[in-house]
Amino acid sequence: MSGLRVACVCGQSGAVSGLAPVLQKGRRGGWHIRVLSYGEAIAAFRHENISVELCEQSFSENDAILWLKEAAPEVVLLGTDAARHVEKRVVRAAKALGIPSVMYVDFWSNYSSRFEDDKGRTVPDVVAVLDAEMETRLQTCGIDRGKLHITGSPALEKASLIADIDPTKVCSLRIAAGLPKECVCVLFVSSPSYINYVSGSVSEDRHNSVLNPIMELASALDSCKELWNRKVYLVVRPHPREDVSAFNEIRFGNIRIRVEKEGTGLDWIAHSDLVVGLDTMLLVEAMMARRPVLCLAYSRPLIPAVSNIAKSMGVLVCEKENLLSAMSQMFSADSTGLVDNTSIQQILFSGATQRMIALVTEITERYKQRK
Repeated sequence: MSGLRVACVCGQSGAVSGLAPVLQKGRRGGWHIRVLSYGEAIAAFRHENISVELCEQSFSENDAILWLKEAAPEVVLLGTDAARHVEKRVVRAAKALGIPSVMYVDFWSNYSSRFEDDKGRTVPDVVAVLDAEMETRLQTCGIDRGKLHITGSPALEKASLIADIDPTKVCSLRIAAGLPKECVCVLFVSSPSYINYVSGSVSEDRHNSVLNPIMELASALDSCKELWNRKVYLVVRPHPREDVSAFNEIRFGNIRIRVEKEGTGLDWIAHSDLVVGLDTMLLVEAMMARRPVLCLAYSRPLIPAVSNIAKSMGVLVCEKENLLSAMSQMFSADSTGLVDNTSIQQILFSGATQRMIALVTEITERYKQRK
């Protein structure tokens, strides 16, 4: 719909990965966009060359009403956040003003808390979800099935585009990052591993829960370094909400360890020889980008959806006890750790951006017809 006025509100960088391709394509199609952002999403939007207006986490419903009146959107597009509540307040403000709202759920965890705050449960007109697994889980949490629409993930659609990246581009990315052209680059995509997303429990030993998987990975890399005859760099990509100072203690043998917060996770995935991590969306992005992937399953249970995707795509999932043998297997001849599973790929990303655009357009038209 050309000329559509869209307001976007988001504070979580993971949601930005999915919303940014939608906003960019919508703008090329004539959308007029205003973006309100806070937290780590500010830098994520700016990296995508999307200008933002800033707000604090204390942004209230009254603030939202004033902002929406001034922006005068025809529809509001939002991310979701389990711990912060700006998006929920904006949804309530939009309802009060008769403006339709669409929320995008970017990962398979914290289902209920994404829609709950001190005012109870707040559900938008439409919830865009990644797959049938997420749709079922949200129904179990009490979200009306009629509000749920499977769109897939625009973030994964974007990740799939780097699957055939030119090797010379990989070299230029490494050089720009200060890495030797011929090194082995192993990317560890971190996440708050002290949080058990399956049970909801939080480890009392947060510090070591974050560091131990990285130290064990570095040890395994050091033990099998004779496989490569090249320098090995372990690049740690922290989760936006992790305390980066915890990673300053990491040292291990001949393995060169770097902590990188600059650029995007997808940038680093593009020039890594191996991507290792727990159950994060970046790890799924690496799978869709056809990168060699090793999924660690020993510091907490894997989220079922991520486990199913990994198994369907032939990704190696290893326990602590077999990390060294898994590492050797990953770097054996002709071993990528991935198989071609078209059905999984189609569900998760094929056409996801366009489906999101169609969903936003449809709900806007529906509201106009009611008036």
